[in-house]
Amino acid sequence: AIYIRGGSDPGHTTDFVAVRHAIDADQKIVFNVSTIPGLHPIVNGELNKNEVIPDISWDQYLANFSVEHTPGINTPFDKPASLLAGEHGITVVLVGPDFDNTRNVLKGKQFVGTVVHP
Repeated sequence: AIYIRGGSDPGHTTDFVAVRHAIDADQKIVFNVSTIPGLHPIVNGELNKNEVIPDISWDQYLANFSVEHTPGINTPFDKPASLLAGEHGITVVLVGPDFDNTRNVLKGKQFVGTVVHP
């Protein structure tokens, strides 16, 4: 099933709502389609936009990419949602807006994106 939804309450981001609904539906994978193709590595203190990290654990993600959530903050997947996903063993697949690439994810084929997992 595919479920599309926005934020539900003030302070609840779309990331958090997606994870909450995955938990309620007993699902273990959330797809996050955004304007970026996945996590870019930080090299010498700068984002390397020519590469995408294919695979990372929640512990690694939280240590390297997550910041405290405040209104207007822009992170690949926000901290409250990341903590909730990690706590419930949910994997998040970060992919960009390329529909052919998203189709590859759904078909189990090679794709450009990042899998964030427990």
